[in-house]
Amino acid sequence: MKDYSDSDPSDPPAAVFVTPGTKIHDISASGILHVDSSTYIVDNAVVAATTGHARTHTMPNAGDTGSIPATTTTVITVDHGSTRLYVPRKGDSVLGVVTKQGNAEYHEVDVGRGRNRVALLPVLGFDNATKRNRPMLKAGDVVNGKVVEVFDGDRVVMDCVNNESASSGSSEGYGPIDRAGGGMVWRVTPAYARWLLTRGGIEVLRVLGGKVPFEIVVGVNGMFWVASQEKDKARAFLETCIVGSTICELAADFSGNGDKVDAKRVLQVLKTEMAAR
Repeated sequence: MKDYSDSDPSDPPAAVFVTPGTKIHDISASGILHVDSSTYIVDNAVVAATTGHARTHTMPNAGDTGSIPATTTTVITVDHGSTRLYVPRKGDSVLGVVTKQGNAEYHEVDVGRGRNRVALLPVLGFDNATKRNRPMLKAGDVVNGKVVEVFDGDRVVMDCVNNESASSGSSEGYGPIDRAGGGMVWRVTPAYARWLLTRGGIEVLRVLGGKVPFEIVVGVNGMFWVASQEKDKARAFLETCIVGSTICELAADFSGNGDKVDAKRVLQVLKTEMAAR
C-alpha cells in the first residue's frame, strides 16, 4: 500500500495524486472524521477508493458559534476533477456507491454526477423485493443497476431489476455487488467507460485477463468495479490495484475515435504498474 500521509498524522497532505489503495491519512490522532465514497477506512487509516487528488478540508460542526468553532470535522475526499461528470439517460446501465442508507423509500447512490447530485434507488427496486425480504444496503455498498427515470429538476431514479430476455433466458445481472472477496471501484470518463464495453475495450480487458485473471463490472457512467480472482487476500488486493490502475492509465491513450487495440501497449502499461508495486 502506498503511503502519502504526512509525518504529522493530524495534518494530511492536500492535492496529492493518489490511486485506489493509497493510504492518505492516519486517523489515530484525528478528532471527528468524515469520509465519502471516494475513500474508506482500514487499519486506522483513510485509504483512497478511486483515482484523483486527495484533499483535506476542516469544517465547523453544526451548532458551533463564534469566529472560532469549538469543534471541527476533518473531511477527506479524493477529487477527480479531470473526469467529466456523467449526464444520465433513461436506460443507462450504471454502477454506483451507496452514500446514504435508505429510509422508508429510497437509498441515495453516487453515480458520478458530482457532489450532492445522487441517484435515488427505491428500497424495493430489486428482483422479488418485499418490505420483509429485500437487500439491506449500507453506505459504501456497490450496486449495478439502470436509470429508469430522469425528471425535470435534476432528479434521477435507478433500480436493480433484471429484465430477463425471453429468447436467451439471460438477464442484465443487476443488483448489489458481493464484495466479500474484495474489489474496488474506479472512475474514468463516461466516454472511456462506454468504449470499454465495445469490441475494442473488451479486447483490452481480454489481454489483461490473460495475465491477471479478474472480474469486472463497467457502468456507462464512468465507474467500474474490478476484483482479482486470486484466493489469497493480500495478493488479491495487490492484483486488483494493478488491474484497475492499468485500465485507468490506458485511458490516456483513448481519443474516442474508434481506437484500435495495441496489445503490446496494454502489456507495457501492465508491466509498469506491476513494477510500481
